[in-house]
Amino acid sequence: MVQPVSYANQDNLAERDFNINRVISDYDIDIDVYFDLASEYILRVLEHDWWRNYADYQGFSYSQVDANGNTVTAFNPDRLERNNPDLINIHCFYTLYLVYRGLSTQLSSPFETAMRNSKYWLDEFNTYFNRLESVSDFYDHNNDGTIELREEKLSADGSQRYGKRYVR
Repeated sequence: MVQPVSYANQDNLAERDFNINRVISDYDIDIDVYFDLASEYILRVLEHDWWRNYADYQGFSYSQVDANGNTVTAFNPDRLERNNPDLINIHCFYTLYLVYRGLSTQLSSPFETAMRNSKYWLDEFNTYFNRLESVSDFYDHNNDGTIELREEKLSADGSQRYGKRYVR
């Protein structure tokens, strides 16, 4: 089992897509596999894209030397606040994308509903990931159990959560 990026579960998926429970039962989908795949991808993106920008913004090194003398990333997935609603959102959105993407390739028609749903959930993931990245209120850098204001990366972009609301 992969380390989860959030505490998202099937109920969280159903809050975002009312048909997902029917899809899961009709196609006999093991949703935990899709949650694990989504977690792997999101953790990779956080480690290799977000972490470098966050470290530069905060003014600390994004790498460290391990016990064997190798230079490795200083990103620690154990410091993620897994109850963060934004992390739960992107975890659900990418999981839904993977489910519908898998269905659309099985149905082998780009005009099927599954393909449209797949694209929709990928767009939602990208939108919310950009918001998450610019706020960065989900990582406890100093590992004290509290994400303080100085640990966040507040952006002046008006489309973000604390500014003008995003409108579709």
